[in-house]
Amino acid sequence: MIAMNWLCHSLRASLTLIAALAIARCVVAQEHHERTLDEIKTEAMKRAENGMYPLIGLDPSDVREAFASIKTTDNDEWAAGFSAVADRYMAQAKALEASDPAKASATYVKAWRLYSFGRWPVPASAGKQRLRQSPRGFSRARKVNGSAARSRAHCL
Repeated sequence: MIAMNWLCHSLRASLTLIAALAIARCVVAQEHHERTLDEIKTEAMKRAENGMYPLIGLDPSDVREAFASIKTTDNDEWAAGFSAVADRYMAQAKALEASDPAKASATYVKAWRLYSFGRWPVPASAGKQRLRQSPRGFSRARKVNGSAARSRAHCL
């Protein structure tokens, strides 16, 4: 009887140890690997070129231009890079409002998409917070182009 209790206790202890080691191995295997800036840029360009989330609708040349000014993974630098390209589209759209409302509307939407991606994935820094309060390209598009922009809103 004593031998049986000892055997059961030893078996339980062995199984507990094996389970603990297996869990520890899984935890070590799942360590988070922070991607480098080059890896992020490469993946983002691939997504922009193939119309993949979260860069759906962004022109790859605009993404490339924004990335040209981004040298670190700093959130504010990321926001500034995309904001600079978006600001250019906002200025173009404002200039087009009177002469070509449809083109102005499309240009405002381009700006809106760039501002939105500049905040990606969350507005977690002062620079990204400012983008949240930047001129609303999509709202301006709706004002300029009226119902046509509203009817396309579900496509964005």
